[in-house]
Amino acid sequence: MHVSLEWLKEFVDISDIDPVIYCDEMTMSGSKVESLDILGEEIEKVVVGKIVKIESHPQADKLVICQVDVGDQTLQIVTGADNIKQGDKIPVALPGAKLVGGLKIKKTKLRGVESTGMLCSAGELGMKTSLMPKEETEGIFIFKEDYELGMDAKPLLGLDDTIVEFELTANRPDCHSIIGMARETSATFARHLLMPVIDIDDNSGIGKIDEKLSVEILDTQACPRYVARMMNVKSIGPSPAWMARRLLNCGIRPINVIVDVTNYVMLETGQPLHAFDYAKLGSDKIVVRSALEGEKTTTLDGSERILDEDALVITNGDIPVAIAGIMGGENSEIGSDTETIVIESANFEKNRVRNTTKKLNFRTDSSTKFEKGIDPELAGLAADRAAQLLIELGACELINGKIDAYVNKPDTKEIKVEGNWVNEFIGIDITVEEMTEYLERLELAASIEGGVITVKVPTFRQDLDIKEDIAEEIARLYGYNNIPNTVISGTATEGGRSLSQKFENDVKDTLVNNNLYEILTYSFTSRNKLMDMNLSSDDDLLNDSIELINPLGEENSLMRTTLLPGMLQVISHNYNRNLTEGAFFEFAVKYINAGDRDCLPVETKSLSLGMYGEKDFFSIKGIVELIMEKARIPSQRVEYLKGALPIYHPNRNAIIMVGGQEIGYFGEVHPKVCKNYDLPAKTYCGELNFEKIFELSNKEIKFEELPRYPGILRDLAFLAEEMLPARKIEDTIRKSGGNLLKDVVLFDVYQGSQIQKGHKSMAYSLYFQASDRTLTDDEIRAVMDKILDSCKNELGISLRDA
Repeated sequence: MHVSLEWLKEFVDISDIDPVIYCDEMTMSGSKVESLDILGEEIEKVVVGKIVKIESHPQADKLVICQVDVGDQTLQIVTGADNIKQGDKIPVALPGAKLVGGLKIKKTKLRGVESTGMLCSAGELGMKTSLMPKEETEGIFIFKEDYELGMDAKPLLGLDDTIVEFELTANRPDCHSIIGMARETSATFARHLLMPVIDIDDNSGIGKIDEKLSVEILDTQACPRYVARMMNVKSIGPSPAWMARRLLNCGIRPINVIVDVTNYVMLETGQPLHAFDYAKLGSDKIVVRSALEGEKTTTLDGSERILDEDALVITNGDIPVAIAGIMGGENSEIGSDTETIVIESANFEKNRVRNTTKKLNFRTDSSTKFEKGIDPELAGLAADRAAQLLIELGACELINGKIDAYVNKPDTKEIKVEGNWVNEFIGIDITVEEMTEYLERLELAASIEGGVITVKVPTFRQDLDIKEDIAEEIARLYGYNNIPNTVISGTATEGGRSLSQKFENDVKDTLVNNNLYEILTYSFTSRNKLMDMNLSSDDDLLNDSIELINPLGEENSLMRTTLLPGMLQVISHNYNRNLTEGAFFEFAVKYINAGDRDCLPVETKSLSLGMYGEKDFFSIKGIVELIMEKARIPSQRVEYLKGALPIYHPNRNAIIMVGGQEIGYFGEVHPKVCKNYDLPAKTYCGELNFEKIFELSNKEIKFEELPRYPGILRDLAFLAEEMLPARKIEDTIRKSGGNLLKDVVLFDVYQGSQIQKGHKSMAYSLYFQASDRTLTDDEIRAVMDKILDSCKNELGISLRDA
C-alpha cells in the first residue's frame, strides 16, 4: 500500500513529525513500513515560467532561443525541444538549480548563444513517466493550469510529497486506503482524525433517481449492499493537476475526470467504485445475480470471459454489464458521448470474488480489495464522496436521490476481556482506564464494568474476534518496546534437534554430497496432474485426496497424496530450459484423507527422488541404497520387488521392502507419463516413506575395536538360472557363512555364449575375518564347503566350471 503523506495530512495533522520518525513509530505500532520515498528531495530552484518569445538559433537548425518570463526576470534559454510554443507555461530550472541525479544547472553557451537556465521535461524532474500520457512525457512538460509566474514548481508537480509503502497483512483490509492509514496514524500519535466532510443537497439536482433506476439483489449473501447514484455529465476531460498528481504518486495512471474520481475515492476510502453509461445499460434496472453456467461477457479490457455459476454479475435484468467486484463490461463503458452515468458502490462477499478471479486468472485493483473483505458501511460514504467530487470539479450535475439496497447488515460484535487477564497475558501493569484509552484511539468503543472491558467492534475491524485480539491492540499502542523483559517461570530445557531431525539432516547431506539438489514444491496438486501419472480413476492416490474448499485455482485444488507430481514438474521445467541433466530430492509432507470430515488428514513425511540425463535405473537404485546405508539398515534386510505401478515402466521399477514392510518405490517413468509431463524419455523417480525408514533404522551406534588380525578373500562363481534373484544367493551365503563371514559383494554377472542359454554366471567376493586370531586355510575351507552345500541344496546352484 503506497500512501501519500501530503494526502494523509488532510485527515490527520502530522506536519510536525519527521518522515523517518513517522515510519519508525508506525512500524512499532504494527503497520510495517517497507520503503520511504521523499519525492523531489534533490530538486531545488525550479519555478513556473512562461515562454514569451521563440527565435531560431543562428548556428543550429535543431535549437531555438526562448525568452522565458519567471516573474522577477526574463531569462534567455536555448533548447532543442520542439513541443513548445509562445505562451506555454513550463517548469524552469534557474541558474544554480539542482535536478534528479545531482545535475546542476549553470549559465552556459550553446553554439555561441548564451543560455541561462533550462526548460525541464517530466523525466528530468523525476516524475512517474510510465504512468503519464505520452504528450506529457515527450519533450518539455507543459502546465495545463494558469499558475503564477515564479511559483515553486515542486508542489504543482506533486514533487513536494513523501510516499510511504506499507507492508500490510491480509487480515487488515481497513488499512488499504488513505483514510485507513490515517486512522492508524491517528491512533499511533494520539492525533485527531478528520473524516471527509460530505454535504450533498439531494434537492439541488435535476430529476429523481427513483424515476430512472431500480436495484434488485437476488443473491444477498454474495452482495449484502448495493448503493447507486446517478449524474448528468457536463464534460469528460482531464482531471485537475492536484488529483492527477496524487493518483500518479500512488501508482495509478490518470485517464479522465470520471474514471479518475472513482480511482481517487477507491484510494481514499478503500471502496472500489464503477461508473456505467446509463444509456448503454439499455434498461432502467440493475439486477445482481449469479452468472449462468457458461454465460459470456466482454470486459472493459476487450477480453471475452466465460463464467460459471459461482461468479456474481451485475446485469440490466437480462445480460451482464459487469463482473461483480472485478471489472465492468465493454457494453456499458463510458465514452466521449456519455450523457448520464450510474455510480456503483457495492459490497461483495470476498470468497465469491476470490474464486472468480482465480478461475478467470484475472485480477484487478478492485478485486484485490474485495478479496480481502471490505466494510459494507463504506459503500454509502464512497458513493457520496464520488458524487461530491464530480460536482465540485464541474464534471457532472446531480440527479437527486440515492438507491441504497442494504439487505444484509452485519451484526454488532462485542468482545469482553478482563483487565487483569490483559496485564498477565501481555506482561504489563496498567489500569483498565488506560486500556480503554488505547482502544478508543483505535475507534473501538469500550466500556468498563467490574474490571471487565466490553468492546464494541466497528464493521471496519473484521479481524477482531477474540479477547486475544483485543489484548494485541492494547499491546501495540502501549508499545512492544515498552513491554518489560521477563524470565519464563518453571524449568527451562535446552533446545535441540530430535533424532528424526538429525537423521533427516544426515540424509540431506548425503544426497547433496552425491550431487542432488533439494527442491521445494507446493503442497497442492490437481486431479489432472494425478491422472497424468497414468493412474486409474479408482486409484487410492485419487480417492484418498482432500479437496480444498477455497483453492488457489483448479491446478491447486487437492492436497497432495504423493510428492511425485511436484518432482516431475520440476524435472520438466529444467529439461525444457535446456538443462541436459539433473538430480533432485524433496523432503515434504503428503496428506491422506482420514475418511471422517471431523478428523484431520493423515500427514506422512516423505522423501521424493528424481533424475534425468546421463542416468539409468541403477543410478536411482544406488541413491536408495545410500539412504538405507545411512539408516544403518543391513542390505540383507532390504528387498527390491518388481511391482505393477502405473507411473513406471512395467519392467523397470522396484518396490522397496524392509523386513516385509513396504517403504517406497522407484523406477523409470512410464513413456506415457513422460509425454504427459513433457519429460525426457529416460526419467527416473521414486518416493520413500521417510517416517517408516526412520522407524526401521538402527539408531544405536556401536563402536568396535579395529581388527588386529588380517582377513582373507575368496571368490565364488555360480551358474544359476536367469530368473534367480541375486538377493537369494547373497542371503544364503551370509546365513551359512556364520560369524567369520564379514562381507559379500557381487562383482560380476555374465550371460553369453560360454554358458548355457537361460542361465547366468554370478561371481561373488567373500571376506572372512576373526577378531582374536589369524584364520587358517582349514577353517576357511570348512566354511566354504558349508556355503556351497547350502547353495546347492537350497537353491540348486553349483560352482561354474572354469
